[in-house]
Amino acid sequence: MFSFITVKTEKLVPGGYALGFYEEHPVFLWNALPGEVVETAIDYKRKGCWYGTARRIIQKSPYRIAPCENHFLSCSPWQIIDYDQEIIEKKSVLKEITNGIIPESVTDPEIITGNPLGYRNKLEISFTDGTEALATMAFHVRHGAGYLPITKCLLANEPINTVLQQFQESLWKARIVSEQLKTLVIRSTRAENVTASLYVTHEDFPLPTDVVLNNRLTGYRVIYSDPKYSDTVESKILAEYGSPDLCETVLDKQFLFSDQCFFQINVPLFEIALRDIQTHIDTEHEMYDVFSGVGTIGLSVQAHKVTLIEQDPWGSGYARKNLSLHQNALSKIVEADATKYDAYRKNAIIVCDPPRSGLPPKMIQTMIKANPVRIIYLSCNPITQMRDIKLFSEGYIPVSLKAYNFFPRTPHLETLIVLDRIPA
Repeated sequence: MFSFITVKTEKLVPGGYALGFYEEHPVFLWNALPGEVVETAIDYKRKGCWYGTARRIIQKSPYRIAPCENHFLSCSPWQIIDYDQEIIEKKSVLKEITNGIIPESVTDPEIITGNPLGYRNKLEISFTDGTEALATMAFHVRHGAGYLPITKCLLANEPINTVLQQFQESLWKARIVSEQLKTLVIRSTRAENVTASLYVTHEDFPLPTDVVLNNRLTGYRVIYSDPKYSDTVESKILAEYGSPDLCETVLDKQFLFSDQCFFQINVPLFEIALRDIQTHIDTEHEMYDVFSGVGTIGLSVQAHKVTLIEQDPWGSGYARKNLSLHQNALSKIVEADATKYDAYRKNAIIVCDPPRSGLPPKMIQTMIKANPVRIIYLSCNPITQMRDIKLFSEGYIPVSLKAYNFFPRTPHLETLIVLDRIPA
């Protein structure tokens, strides 16, 4: 930890930090807005850049507002900015990211927005020691090694917060300590069905059941997760109540999923993005849904023939269930590593929604060689998306860019880019 310094910030940058300078060193700060003068400690230094969190606001921005929660830096660091200004700042950051890559003539100038709070249908919660050393729900401290206790998270919907609070009471009642626990995952639907998976570090974990008996959960699992792994791995199911299946309606179609597999956290805005994707899909061309998850994109946009490509066993398993549910005889699921898949048919439409890390260069080359007529690229990380778009430029040209505020009160943004094949 370094001494406190005073910094004047200039702008918000990709990644969500406020950028300032101290003795010519770039300083990237949380809890700071453009034009503010702040006092900060430097948490760490990397490659000539300094990183920290503003501790005191000496001169504040007119757009600064009080955060809704004391743990805001852990889950939604942009709670401190007026929501309308958040959208303006995201437009500015997106313009910086896309400059020289996406022509302004094909860029939608507006960011599609929704509710700033209560939009998340999933929470992953850690634990720390609370009163009498009993397990207390918590989030990781940003730029730190500790935890911040929470009682709820306003980004999540009300059914999730209700279950979260009931779980906390149940764990206290059972005298559970944090050393016995790893993670709690709570997932919900718009119909207010809720499931939960509690990952524990002891195979002889005492199983509190009052959370199940209050009938708030439609499914609940207690899972032993070997503590030698930091990740939340499923080593052994200790108990299971109800069904892990959830069902969400997306564009008037039902999709099964669980808290074990990927599913978009902001369904209302996801539906808007899907309708935009629909406008670039036709029944003439076969469609590939790459990193398909449970098949939500490919099976909702009314393509004639769809190949879903998904490696994760949970995702591909639910994709198979959803194929059966929709009785789409012309479509299929391929359980394969999407980054290595090379069996694309010519003149297809490829839709991809990759992880934040984007697409590997070899995968991009494979897609280009397949010569699809169109590539539709949905991303939760415009930075890696723009990196990939540059690699597609040898054969494809961007014809549309739209942005969606899937993650209000955070720096994150979802972007949809459509690439058309350059005529020979």
